[in-house]
Amino acid sequence: MSDREKTVVVFGGAGYIGWHVVNQLVVAGQHCTIVDTSDENCWEDNPNVDYYRVWVKDLEEYRLRLSEIASAYDVIGVINLAGATRNDNVNNPPNQYYSNNLATNIMILEWMLENNLNNLVFASSASVYSSAPTRKEFITECDPLAPRSAYSMTKFMTEVMLVDYKQMGIKSLTLRYFNVVGCDENYNSTGLYKKESLSSRALRQVLDPKDLNDTLMLCGYPKDINQYTPPVLDLVDVRDTAAATVTALQHLIDTPNVNHLFHSVMNVGTERGTSLTRLLDIYSKAAGQEIKYTFRNAYKYETPRCVSNCNLIRNKLGFQSTYTVEESAKSLIEYMKRVASL
Repeated sequence: MSDREKTVVVFGGAGYIGWHVVNQLVVAGQHCTIVDTSDENCWEDNPNVDYYRVWVKDLEEYRLRLSEIASAYDVIGVINLAGATRNDNVNNPPNQYYSNNLATNIMILEWMLENNLNNLVFASSASVYSSAPTRKEFITECDPLAPRSAYSMTKFMTEVMLVDYKQMGIKSLTLRYFNVVGCDENYNSTGLYKKESLSSRALRQVLDPKDLNDTLMLCGYPKDINQYTPPVLDLVDVRDTAAATVTALQHLIDTPNVNHLFHSVMNVGTERGTSLTRLLDIYSKAAGQEIKYTFRNAYKYETPRCVSNCNLIRNKLGFQSTYTVEESAKSLIEYMKRVASL
């Protein structure tokens, strides 16, 4: 019987989704060990969270940190949220995604094998699905996959790797997150405010005097002269996303060892579609000020409709999203106002 403290290792735990996952684990009484590249540690005063800063470009040092963690703790589960994000698709060269995301994911899997660790939840993305016009109204896990960017390709390739690594004993669950929005009322990182995501830029436009003249360039699909159709997306609250992630990990921990070759993929969404113009209308109403935007032609990795079917996660894990888009918008505006006043 190990006398080491039981911990859940959260790669990317300092990020937007990561913070919410760690928060829900800590509230439930679980010790967490964050591994992240960020120099912002929002948990330094919490005795139930330890923080290891790493550098992706120094994999040897990264491996040393992982060895320290395996020696210091009884690791009961791993959540992998790490990697370069899709918001950088346009500006970042493709090799950044392969060198950051794939190299790190392989290293994490090898570390788990070397230390006989199990129970991995991997954060994938709905961007792995095809954007073909014949796509069904609601996307299931069995629908065609066709990654359209280096970001989504690394998600897809890691999913494929997990199928192979299960043969070596790593029990895992892949969650395909749809479009994540909102935030917890206690979220205390400034990272989300600074992000170049649509939501953050839209709200900075009405909250920050420096951005008052900023006009959003909204993805659209031409339907007539100077007329565009906005994409329809599945906007899932980050608190629901975190809850699904924690539920998935607990499912793996509770699964008998006899089923250690288990691997599955599940959508995490709301099964409700919201157009981007509708989302901006909701933000404008909640903020009390109109958000200015115009359209640009959609990039190749963007899609006109991306709405989930979540029967699998509902039936297998009992998970159901609870927050509405309006509730997500309100929570995000309150956060943005709080950070803007600092």
